[in-house]
Amino acid sequence: VDEDDEEDEEEEEGITLSQAAAREADTIEAVHQYILRNPELHNRILSYEPFELVKLHAELKLNGLKIAMGKLHDFLDSQCITFTTAGARKEKREKKCQRRVKRKGQKRF
Repeated sequence: VDEDDEEDEEEEEGITLSQAAAREADTIEAVHQYILRNPELHNRILSYEPFELVKLHAELKLNGLKIAMGKLHDFLDSQCITFTTAGARKEKREKKCQRRVKRKGQKRF
């Protein structure tokens, strides 16, 4: 489970389902507007050039738009927007390899 997903779930506790749905719709609309107002990103989307999902997620966060990675993924899929997760997979693989190397270097008693 992604840390951002956990944060969003914690924030949604104590609100009604209709409030949660309205909040999600507002967030999705804000992401849509962000894309439209970002000419470079918008042009990449229009020309079907894939972009890194994690980079867009980070940009949104920097601009005050909090959205769970899964919800962003679902929104982009629903709009047939081309993106890639290759960078995130590579980073995850590298971290996994680093953990293995650390374990091998540690002596067990």
